[in-house]
This record gives sequence, C-alpha cells and structure tokens, in this order.
Amino acid sequence: MASFALPVKIGTVIRILDKFRLIVDAGKGKLSVGDKIQVYAPDDGEIILDLDKKPLAHYVHVKDELVVIQVEDNFSICEKQKPLSTYSATSQLALSPLLGRGLKPREPLNVNEEEICPLENFDKKIHVGDPIKKH
Repeated sequence: MASFALPVKIGTVIRILDKFRLIVDAGKGKLSVGDKIQVYAPDDGEIILDLDKKPLAHYVHVKDELVVIQVEDNFSICEKQKPLSTYSATSQLALSPLLGRGLKPREPLNVNEEEICPLENFDKKIHVGDPIKKH
C-alpha cells in the first residue's frame, strides 16, 4: 500500500487551562500571535481511496481550530474564537460580495442516500497529548 505524508506536527497539547484556552509546546520560531492551529486526532487517519480502490491520502480528523493569543520561548497559549456571523438580509444586499461574507446555514445535497459512506468515528474531545499543526 502507498505511503502518504501525515500532517506536519509542530507540537502537542500539554495543558488545558479551561474550556476556552490551552497550552501547546510550540513557542517562538514555530508560532506567532494570530496564527491558526488545528488540534487533530493522534492516529494516522483514515485512508481515502479512489473508485478503483487505490489509496489517495490520509484523512486527518481535526478536533478543533484555535488561534494563538500568546507566544513564549517554548510554549504558546491558544483559544477558540467564534467567527462573527454577518449573514443577514441586509448583508445579502451588500454591494460587495466580501462585505456580505459570513456563516450561512447548511443545506442538504441532493444525493443518493444509499451511497452515503461516512468517515470513521473518532474521539472529538481535546486531550493532553493531542498533536497540533498549523492551519
């Protein structure tokens, strides 16, 4: 079976401060304030196959996306920041499409439901020891 590159791990969750912030063991030289990181499942991820059953890549199960708010020499503090939703009736009337950007509600696809094949389940909770990568 083919070998695929796994995400470039830049550090690990080393402490959970509260429900909003955590500490990672990546500091100056790896991260800067404002960088976005992803905490992901520590396994190798699910192998994605094409229609001929040939492996294409590893699917990495991302647990969450965080923003770096403080950087020290050997560690950083990161937090989850909720994007501001600017989607509204007035934003739909904006002259520029960039001004109306925001979160829009999902809408289901018109698919053959017999062909739905979801990704494997994984532990979605963040744990001390989970790897991180830049986003």
